[in-house]
Amino acid sequence: AIEHQIPLVRSTNTGLSGLIFPTGKVELLSQPFQEASGLFAVPVPQVTQLTFYGRYGDWFSWLCLMVSLVLGAWTFRKK
Repeated sequence: AIEHQIPLVRSTNTGLSGLIFPTGKVELLSQPFQEASGLFAVPVPQVTQLTFYGRYGDWFSWLCLMVSLVLGAWTFRKK
């Protein structure tokens, strides 16, 4: 929520449901295994600035995995 500056609404069957604002403020966090309800006005922001991960997603992770696999295969190759 903070990194992408968007609200996060979480609803679960086992608890820990609630709303987290883009500033990190937690509004009503229910207790585990307890029924709770709430009514919220959720702001819908216009995202104008993306982080590296928000822009490129998992590409960096996949690139690191591929490089690791290639280097690992190169290390264990037959001489």
